Amino acid sequence: MCCPEQEFPGADGKRLMTAVNTSAQILGELDPGARNALLLFSGGVDSTYTAARSAPDYDRLVLLTYRVPGMVNVEASTRSSAQLIRVFGRRFSHLILDIRDFVMARRGGVGQCLRDNLRYRFHYSWCLGCKMSMHLHTIELCHRYGITTVLDGSNEYDLHALEQYRDVKEWITRIYDSAGIHFSSPHYTDQT
Repeated sequence: MCCPEQEFPGADGKRLMTAVNTSAQILGELDPGARNALLLFSGGVDSTYTAARSAPDYDRLVLLTYRVPGMVNVEASTRSSAQLIRVFGRRFSHLILDIRDFVMARRGGVGQCLRDNLRYRFHYSWCLGCKMSMHLHTIELCHRYGITTVLDGSNEYDLHALEQYRDVKEWITRIYDSAGIHFSSPHYTDQT
């Protein structure tokens, strides 16, 4: 299990476990015989577009939004999910999970990030650490709830973030493949 309560003692661990318990309510309702997928969902244009375009291909899509260190206004994703739910109904559900403690346990704090930035002359180490933590947590959720498909809204024209690059996407896909999970960015080449 990726986030046992004893691994994160105190108030922060309690916050994380509350988020995981909330996921059990939604993910536990999924029909194992249905076409289910998790969609990594910021609520922005790309992930909302991917959700709408992918809806006909799945019985249930769980929109998965993560709160990570430094992320503000994660609740704004609920505006986009509410629109999708209005249009597509119960085909969609939306989870917002607070994994700040999970990220900190794997990535380290801001001080470690600054040291890594200086050491490696790579100023996106924090962002990449958060992204990898999100993917690791997603893999754990998939294993826990028997989900075999994960989607995201990455696209080839928006290269401000490392995880949008084709070679990084291929690397992330291999990580999911090694865990027995199909990962894709189904509308990566669409011009939205």
